[in-house]
Amino acid sequence: MKLEQQVSSLGLSKRLKELGITQNGYFNWSTDNNGKFFVDSEETYPIDAHYPRPEPLFSAFTASELLELLPRMIMAREYSNFLKIFKSVDEDFIVGYYSYHLEMVLHAFFDKNICNSLAKMLIYLIENNLLETK
Repeated sequence: MKLEQQVSSLGLSKRLKELGITQNGYFNWSTDNNGKFFVDSEETYPIDAHYPRPEPLFSAFTASELLELLPRMIMAREYSNFLKIFKSVDEDFIVGYYSYHLEMVLHAFFDKNICNSLAKMLIYLIENNLLETK
């Protein structure tokens, strides 16, 4: 599996930066001299490299980094809703908040890449004032 498939997509990473998420991921979306996007990290470029490291544009978040940013619980519809992650029969990762009171998942997002499911949820929470950025 390529590294680009193990981090948040370029579009979602860009949106997270626009929403004020601190850009401190281990990996970054950068561009080469031809303007092509790729994922790299500081370790990709040795200190004594002849070529300077491309300027990172957006953090390419891993699943563990995104999980650190998501709250374990949110208040919605006057009830506590708890973070729930599972895999569908179609092999999609589903990220949602489950209400034990209503016995249903609220605000669910899915994607084949778990990082994208998590990023979509984080974006949703911020855009709907259910989570504030620091």
